[in-house]
Amino acid sequence: MTFNLDGPVAIIGAGIGGLTAALSLQHFGVPVRVFEQAQAFREVGAGVTITPNAMNALNFLGIGPALAEQAGETLQYFVRSAADSRELERGPDPGSFVTEFGAPYCNLHRADLHGTLVGAVCRNDPDAITLGLRLDDVEQDGDNVVARFSDRSAFAASALVGADGGASAVRNVVFGGQTASYTGHVALRALVPYTRVPPAIIEDPYVLYVGAGRSLIHYPLRSQATMNLLGACLMTSRSPCENSSPQCPRRICSNGACETGSR
Repeated sequence: MTFNLDGPVAIIGAGIGGLTAALSLQHFGVPVRVFEQAQAFREVGAGVTITPNAMNALNFLGIGPALAEQAGETLQYFVRSAADSRELERGPDPGSFVTEFGAPYCNLHRADLHGTLVGAVCRNDPDAITLGLRLDDVEQDGDNVVARFSDRSAFAASALVGADGGASAVRNVVFGGQTASYTGHVALRALVPYTRVPPAIIEDPYVLYVGAGRSLIHYPLRSQATMNLLGACLMTSRSPCENSSPQCPRRICSNGACETGSR
């Protein structure tokens, strides 16, 4: 099926998904306008794993080498038992990924990935991204789709992409107010300066601990300047900040955010 676009494509949301969509469309000569409700970009998030298939796509878009340089050396990972730390699995030699899959395996700070995408999109078109606009409604007819924003401005486009996250306003319009389903999976993240990481962890820096209904992974970011931690568990309550669950007994709730361990 072939679509003829007579004008720019509107993208709602300037996160990883929205900006990757924007850069991909630009690569094929399609003009885009990305609308983001935040007033400014700031460093948020923690570690993200970019597997070789994703790196191949980012290489195709021209930003893979810069991201690999920011990530630094990829270390071999180990899978261990959460009960007694015994080794359950050993990851492949990191050097084998390029040979086998054509691209490396990288661990990146989300902000580095996001910043690289912002830079690439804006180099193609300095006016591609508009900040500070919150979507209120979407209307479409046989020719165009019109995005209407909270400041009463509007933008007509040949097509519109919703990339505005779990509380998507686009999804709310298209699917009539359906809410995202809570699956019971909760992820708890932390970043630790490498200078504060215990020596025993530095000696074994890339490990996934697995147990019944829970896991914990840690790995270095930014050429071993920061240690990323990601814990995951299943919770019985629908709200992550309701009464403490036996699955996550060390959970601390503050201002609606759930964390574990000491601050």
